[in-house]
Amino acid sequence: MHPACRRVGALTRLICGESLANLMLMTMPAPVAAQNFQPLPPFQAPNVQADEGEVAVFEFVMPVAFNFFDVRYAYAKRDGTAKAGENYRAMTGHVVFPACTRKATVRIRTHEDADLEDQHFELRISDMQARGVYAGPMTWNSMFRVGGLPAEKTVRAEIRDTTANQDRERHASGHAILIVAL
Repeated sequence: MHPACRRVGALTRLICGESLANLMLMTMPAPVAAQNFQPLPPFQAPNVQADEGEVAVFEFVMPVAFNFFDVRYAYAKRDGTAKAGENYRAMTGHVVFPACTRKATVRIRTHEDADLEDQHFELRISDMQARGVYAGPMTWNSMFRVGGLPAEKTVRAEIRDTTANQDRERHASGHAILIVAL
């Protein structure tokens, strides 16, 4: 979290009390002037693709940057046709949006295998939490729903089998190698 953001958030809580800080938290994503109302962009979490053996990069974008506190979501992966440990690195963690930022990234390593097919798995985010909202120690607290932010979201990762795709391209190009034994 940027030090200036942390100081302003702490000062607001100190002067105004937590109830006003909570009220500010609920109203932050909403536009201030009704005459200039513009809908917020949606929370962005697009599906991704990665070649086998490469890293699948999930990029998440908040509709607004929260200036006074950090936000995080827990994430877990779910098997599709790709299996954890076998086709991609099995792990859990958090997608963290530090104060004053809108973007966060999660990177998951995929593994090469002998299967000649494209595969997929899913990344599910849930359990939104905030840090720096309440006075006291900087601990993560479960957060009530804030307009524009999903309670949970599932994103799909396609793992492209490079060997199978190269074979498909070779056959599609019409090039073939004929070996004749005499």
